[in-house]
Amino acid sequence: MRKGVVRRRSAQTANRKQRPFVLLGLVGGIGSGKTAVAKMFSELGAEVIDADQIAARLLNDPRVKEKLVSEFGEGILNEDGTISRQELATVAFESKVNLETLNKIMHPRIVAEIKRQFSAIEAALREEAKEGNSGNAVVVLDAPLLV
Repeated sequence: MRKGVVRRRSAQTANRKQRPFVLLGLVGGIGSGKTAVAKMFSELGAEVIDADQIAARLLNDPRVKEKLVSEFGEGILNEDGTISRQELATVAFESKVNLETLNKIMHPRIVAEIKRQFSAIEAALREEAKEGNSGNAVVVLDAPLLV
């Protein structure tokens, strides 16, 4: 994991009490540019926690796959046995109940992984602060409404 420095302290801010980090959340509809903005922050050295990427990785977890197939059937599987995100989305959006079921399966796991990643970043930043480099990191959380 990279340590991120997004802005340099200017003479004006040097005397201000600095926060150990800043947490930003990027929200918006599909195609609104969240990924592009997160990429810009990343290129500036920020740590990015992307809920979409976490959700995609979780679909490879055998326990998650088993639960999803149990709830939605084998029709959500690709020929190779992996979860088809497209088929899962189709089934999930067929009804409010299906969407709630998907969210109950995925959201707690996504939140747990976000917290785990955030804790790792926070620990690295605290270590960096001990070295005298505090106050200049940005953490970006890209949290879409659904997988």
